[in-house]
Amino acid sequence: MTQELRSGDVLELDIEKLTCGGRGLARLQGRAVFVERGLPGQLVRARLSKLAKRHAEATTVEVLRSSPEQIEPFCPHYADCGGCDWQDLDYAAQLRWKRQIVAESLRHIGRQSGESGQSGQDVQDLVDETTPSPLPRGFRNKMEFAFAGRELHVGLRSWRDPRMVLDVAACGLMADPAMAVLAAVREMARASGAAAFDPATGRGVWRFLVLRDSRPAEANVLRTVEGVALPRPLPPGADAPLDPRSSVLGGQGKSADAAGLQAILITGPGKEAEKQAAVVAQGLLERFPGLCVAHGVRRDKAAVAYAEEIVRSWGDPVLEMSLGELRYRLSPQAFFQTNTAGAERLFELVEEMAGLSDWPNGAEVFDCYCGVGAMALHLARAAGHVTGFELVEGAVRDATDNARLNNLTNCSFVAGDLRRTLADHKLPKPDVLVIDPPRAGMHPDVAARIMDLAPERIVSVSCDPATFARDAALLLPGYTLTRVVPVDLFPHSHHVETVALLVRRT
Repeated sequence: MTQELRSGDVLELDIEKLTCGGRGLARLQGRAVFVERGLPGQLVRARLSKLAKRHAEATTVEVLRSSPEQIEPFCPHYADCGGCDWQDLDYAAQLRWKRQIVAESLRHIGRQSGESGQSGQDVQDLVDETTPSPLPRGFRNKMEFAFAGRELHVGLRSWRDPRMVLDVAACGLMADPAMAVLAAVREMARASGAAAFDPATGRGVWRFLVLRDSRPAEANVLRTVEGVALPRPLPPGADAPLDPRSSVLGGQGKSADAAGLQAILITGPGKEAEKQAAVVAQGLLERFPGLCVAHGVRRDKAAVAYAEEIVRSWGDPVLEMSLGELRYRLSPQAFFQTNTAGAERLFELVEEMAGLSDWPNGAEVFDCYCGVGAMALHLARAAGHVTGFELVEGAVRDATDNARLNNLTNCSFVAGDLRRTLADHKLPKPDVLVIDPPRAGMHPDVAARIMDLAPERIVSVSCDPATFARDAALLLPGYTLTRVVPVDLFPHSHHVETVALLVRRT
């Protein structure tokens, strides 16, 4: 007799595999059940949270049988923190599953299977092994922290309840000096007596803390384990569980030089917020010599760590980052790849797929969704000319300044919506077109404009396997997908970057 299922039921589930959103997949009464914090091979007790006709969602309550790929997480906050969802999965297994997820996304969403694919290949043959992150820990140059609660918690949100914020004392994703700034902000904000901003009422002060670190991370030499390239082990003791006390440098006194670090305090609007932000900023400057602090205001109620206005800064608000031989100056909220060492590998891969040396007189390259020009400037060193397209005017100004900073004169940048800017008949015809859209992917009209331009090669960069597969499908009538490479810019999470080459059909 089939058991009648209800939301809230706790059931035993056998996890088969991992899926695109990072959740484990189990089967129950003909339904696919997506299980939060479930790993392949685990037998879990899980609570049903959502029930539909063909699928269900559940959350792991207890692990009854471990996965053969399961390891002990290094972070003391992992059980509750939403910052990482695969930290208890062996890194080599993370890389294998990211490849599998990209391939399955193409097969099911992009319809590029062996039966319907234009090449006649099984999609698995198109997808390379995942390129690992040069650094498995301490790789992030930017992190966002939220304020919440009457006790003024400052940290990362709980995966169990996103309304809850955990006071993380240490985080293995970013270097210790930044964590010391986080600890100091928590202490000073609590001492201010001001409350966290409440979006429901519009009252309160503190909303977000954004930390950026421009100092280069040392990339470790790769080793190979069972045929998979992995980062070399960290120095002795660095792979041990995190000590929450280790990140607070210097206690109440001065800490080590913080040059290259930037802290953006994002508050609600009002004079009280300006006053409190200034007090905390001065306290940070006294404790962390060389630190740059900026105060931003966010009026919109949406919980997004982005200020509509930077109202004041202490120190140079422009941060300088380096990728390889190129330098980039970034305004406080400019987008930049968060894994610096990993981004270098990503850019090298894009250049390799673009094959710019095939145009002896210099290729004409379009870089769509170019941001501050990071990819465009990298490609400009080998191209005849690069035109970057970006919606945000401030980013275009940064891109133009960055071209000047690096003495690159064969770049130009266009601000505006791609649906309009790509239709400009005055533009040259591109030989190679690079697309790196936001997580939501391309608008179908943008894909249509690209098809009209008919570049010889398209290099697609995407941060979401599902939208990448959907976008690739829009281009398949005129192009053949020839190579796909997953790139791990986000170790210990399900997120994966995808780089793919599409060649125009003749």
